Amino acid sequence: MVIAKYFEYESDFINIICTCKKNKNILEMFHYNPIPILSTTLFPNIETHYLYFPFDKKLPSVKLEAICYEVTYSQFLEFQKEKIKCFKITYTQNDRIKYGNIIPYGINKIGEHCFEESDIKEINIPNSVTSLGNNCFAHCTNLSSVQLSSNLVNLPFMCFSSCINLTTMIIPDSVQSMDASFFNCQHLQSITLSTSLKYIGCSCFKFCVSLHSIKFPSSLHCIGQNAFNCCILLDKIVLPDSVYKIDEEAFSKCSTLSSIRLSADLAEIGRNCFKNCHSLREFIIPPSVCLMEAGVLTNCNRIEFFDATQDKNGDFIYEFTQHESEMIKRVCQIYNKKVGFYNINYIDENQQTEKDAIIDFNCSIIAKEAFKDNKFIESIAIPPSIIHCDNSCFENCTSLTSVYIPTSLTALCDSAFEGCINLKIIDIPMCSFEYVHSEVFKDCSSLQHIQIPTSVHTMCDSCFENCINLIELNIPNGVTKIGETCFINCSSMTGLTIPSSVEIIGLECFVNCSSLQSLQIPLDLNGNYKFPISYNEYLLFKSLGIHCNNIVLTQNDIGEDENIPIDVPLKLNNELFRGSNENHFIIPSNVIEIGDLCFGECFQLTSLELPSSITKIGKEAFAGSSQLKEIKIPSKISKIGSFSFEGCYNLTHIDFGNRKDYPFTVSLICSYILKRCGLHCNNLCYSRNDFLLLNQIYSSHIPYFASSCCNDVYNYQLERCIIPTTITRICSNQFFDCVSLTYIDIPSSVSKIGRTSFANCYSLKEIIFPPQVIKLKDNVCMSNYLLTKVILPTSLTRIGNYSFYSCRSLQSIKIPKYVQFIGKACFNRCTSLKHIEFEQNCELSHLSFSAFYKCFTLESFQLPTTVSRIDSFCFFKCENLTSITLPSSLKHLGYVVFKRCFSLQNIIIENGLLDIGKGCFSSCTSLQSICIPNSVSRMEGGCFLHCKSLTSLTLSSSLKTLHVACIDGCTSLKQIYIGNKRIKEYPFNISYKQSLILNSIGINTPHVIFTSHDIPPNQSNIEVPNGVIVIDDNCFRNNRKIDTVTINDSIKLIGKYAFKSSILLQPPNIPNGCVVDPTAFEDMKIVKNKQDFLQQFQNNKSTQLKHIPNNVEDQCSIA
Repeated sequence: MVIAKYFEYESDFINIICTCKKNKNILEMFHYNPIPILSTTLFPNIETHYLYFPFDKKLPSVKLEAICYEVTYSQFLEFQKEKIKCFKITYTQNDRIKYGNIIPYGINKIGEHCFEESDIKEINIPNSVTSLGNNCFAHCTNLSSVQLSSNLVNLPFMCFSSCINLTTMIIPDSVQSMDASFFNCQHLQSITLSTSLKYIGCSCFKFCVSLHSIKFPSSLHCIGQNAFNCCILLDKIVLPDSVYKIDEEAFSKCSTLSSIRLSADLAEIGRNCFKNCHSLREFIIPPSVCLMEAGVLTNCNRIEFFDATQDKNGDFIYEFTQHESEMIKRVCQIYNKKVGFYNINYIDENQQTEKDAIIDFNCSIIAKEAFKDNKFIESIAIPPSIIHCDNSCFENCTSLTSVYIPTSLTALCDSAFEGCINLKIIDIPMCSFEYVHSEVFKDCSSLQHIQIPTSVHTMCDSCFENCINLIELNIPNGVTKIGETCFINCSSMTGLTIPSSVEIIGLECFVNCSSLQSLQIPLDLNGNYKFPISYNEYLLFKSLGIHCNNIVLTQNDIGEDENIPIDVPLKLNNELFRGSNENHFIIPSNVIEIGDLCFGECFQLTSLELPSSITKIGKEAFAGSSQLKEIKIPSKISKIGSFSFEGCYNLTHIDFGNRKDYPFTVSLICSYILKRCGLHCNNLCYSRNDFLLLNQIYSSHIPYFASSCCNDVYNYQLERCIIPTTITRICSNQFFDCVSLTYIDIPSSVSKIGRTSFANCYSLKEIIFPPQVIKLKDNVCMSNYLLTKVILPTSLTRIGNYSFYSCRSLQSIKIPKYVQFIGKACFNRCTSLKHIEFEQNCELSHLSFSAFYKCFTLESFQLPTTVSRIDSFCFFKCENLTSITLPSSLKHLGYVVFKRCFSLQNIIIENGLLDIGKGCFSSCTSLQSICIPNSVSRMEGGCFLHCKSLTSLTLSSSLKTLHVACIDGCTSLKQIYIGNKRIKEYPFNISYKQSLILNSIGINTPHVIFTSHDIPPNQSNIEVPNGVIVIDDNCFRNNRKIDTVTINDSIKLIGKYAFKSSILLQPPNIPNGCVVDPTAFEDMKIVKNKQDFLQQFQNNKSTQLKHIPNNVEDQCSIA
């Protein structure tokens, strides 16, 4: 009997009486049911029926009952009259109105909004209370005294927000996390934090303008976004070494803050973290920091001392904005410290009013939202120093009409030009970025034509959404994916050709493309469109003679009457009828599938008729439809997604034919709902609701009878977890943010591990993945800062994106033999990673974008001979990498793969490589010689930029063109070979400065281009030297420092926007026979003799006005 009290599931009790005859009477000794039951068969002599769920019905044969689920105080009083026990009592707003402001002892929870806007002056929360609801004391403007329960674990969202009379608070030591708990408590002066506090959440103390000091406990791990924003009297911060992360704007606008001591183990500092901390005097970034976003010190103009880790080139290892870099330079000059920067971010802090935007050439990134909502700029030439345009950088620049994009650009991120309603001209070189990111040109309603670069392989969701005037769009060969709603509402587009390389086209791509008359698109072997398509698209395709058989009914397809078309077989899209107010649905017989959450949260829905044609039902299809009472499941059903009946508490009848088992995934609570409907469930997943409602039953973290656990079950309290051997899969987010978790034991029964399963487990030191796991999903161990040991299963074939991102303590990793793919940013910022071992005969074929980015300590290793592709940024800033051999299997090297690998001295490239991306070996300052095999037929710009030790260069004889800046900054060059022949004449375009270096070693340069980098600094009168044949695009654009430019007679071409928006004292001379792009002198201002210049330009009949396609170096490349 003593042992049986700890049993947790029905089978336990059945097994104990089956194992021994003398145990036969044990279950008759129970006076209450320790688990949920539907009858007294198992416990025939119970006297009190424990009801665990709101949908439980009392058994009539049992005299007494006890309520284990949450009830209001009013309900409790009614139950008390009938001598019914209640174990979870919530004091609600209605209870307070009815029974007063004094919280009765025995209350377990204060409900959401319970005391909100009440006139209470003080409150004593009894120790029986274990949780508070959101906003429970919000806007209690007279509240000045609070006594909290010593059994609280969390202070939730806005629980004391805007309690403006609150001056002091003592947080009991039981509290481990706080959300936006004290937001806008304007008179809060001091607070004593819990000694076990682990997390201070978003906006927790934002606008606490009287808070002048705070002591953080040694248990604290994370400070959330805006946590202390606008705490204007806070003058000193000392962070304990337990703090690993400070999120965006956490201390922004703390204008009195003069001193801060950062944690010695700090890993991340978020964007704008200390922005506008005007009084800050000193800032020292500990070397433990592996990620700090630009803008952290924006407008911290009084800093007198700054220090941070520098790389082998003397540059700080973090990114800064232009303003920050100037401030840091000024500070470091005071004590004669030499400093440098890389990837300076440009932000338009003072909102430019110039029509032609000006971006400093020292910058390499246009920051997130840099020009957002600027209403003045009309045109912009992104300078060749820029490699990355971040999210929303030009969003809603409603006056912007034209943009020039340089070949240096590697990324144009989400929403970069969204809402630029007057943008008409986008000048993009054919070799540029690889992705057209989500919503990048959304709502560019004036855009009519655009050339997508041949380097693009992915067009993301909604990238041209609502481009209502877009007529012409080329999609180059090589594009493999077109995202959802990519061309939705492009109502002027008349024709489009989708290349055969496309493998994926998202749903609703062509919705409302009403003018489309010609569409060339990949079809399957039977001549059918092979991707999912909405019903509206189906009608369009039908008019174009394209047959479709994978039709999905979407929200855009149905009107307010929610009628379903019946003329073709249909799949109902995810969330199609979610939240509908209908109480009854009849699904027509042409519907074959129901999507995820399709009828979720239909609170009025009582019945649903499903046709026999349906074969699949998606995840959570009916979840939250709490009034649903009955449903018939068609016999042809092959799959019902997980948690499809979650929260259907009134469901009493399911017609599943003759079947008595339900093999699909359900929560424990839902299994009792289905059991009531006569179905047995054997695929149980322990969910968040199970944890909240049933945790009093289960002694372990995961009940052993569950086969999996749902997402977000656990929190900051969990420190150790031994997963039962019954568990076969770990779901997405299961242990996400378990910041105290130090130990996890994953049994060999687990074969699947979901994305983000162990992310942000800051305290986890080792993880051993079980042998049956074949794939690691994305983000699986992201930001596990103390993780030192990882053992991957021998059967592993794929490591997902960001799997070990920012695992800064990880020192070595062994990649199993069968791994074929290492995902994007997989080991990005693993700053202690020193050794990579690939098992013998490893089958690896693909290293993805930034896979080993900023692995500063990574030493030389042997790449498997099966690798065929290394994507952009893969080994960027691997500063200790000294040598590497690229095998003959390798075909593609992406952008800046080895950029800033300062120690790289020896690189062997075996014959077989086909192309090398821009900037691939740039700033490899120790590289002395390199031989590009003859198999390489394409090399992009800046490949050897600033390789200042490079003395010998062998180029492929297959190359036809080279970008002008390919070898710029190679100041030590002594010899160049093409194939096995040493050259005396460089046959490619070259900048003027670099031509001087080649000339000095006896190499003739007949194809010299004068670029913006060739303009001598601090000179007002510029003479373009003899021998130069081209003035580059944008060369003198936006010039404000030069008075005159003299152009020599050797010039044959003046490129696009060469003098746009420049101001000169005298007009430049135009040589006879020179080709001039029509935009070359656009908006140029001549202070003197403007009319003379215009007359000269018009009278010189040998001067040709010619539109130069793409850019100058493309036009003038010489084979």
